[in-house]
Formats: sequence, C-alpha cells, structure tokens
Amino acid sequence: MIKTIALYLVMLLAVAFYASAFYLGYLLLALIFGNLISIVIILSCATWYFVRDFRKKRRARLL
Repeated sequence: MIKTIALYLVMLLAVAFYASAFYLGYLLLALIFGNLISIVIILSCATWYFVRDFRKKRRARLL
C-alpha cells in the first residue's frame, strides 16, 4: 500500500517536472519568437519525441 502511494507520488512529481519544463520552454520561445510560433515549436518537438519513442518500441517488438 505504501509502495503504491509512493509510486503515484513519484509519477506525479515526474509529470509536474515535464509540465514545468514545457511551460518554461514555451515562455522562453514566446519571448524570442512570439506566441503562435512558440506553440508550434513546442508541439512539433513533443510530437517528434513521442513518434520517435513509439517507432523505437515498435521496432524492438518486431525484432
């Protein structure tokens, strides 16, 4: 029971870290490029990361 709660807290901390990193990246890019372009850059990077991870897992499953 305690291990499960600790695991959920660690996962929540990781999600909060990634969300704050994305938000800080957005703010920095918004200062440089503007709001719309910074949103496009952040979404492109996130999509590229998830697609790359998905393809890597799929390739590992096929081998």
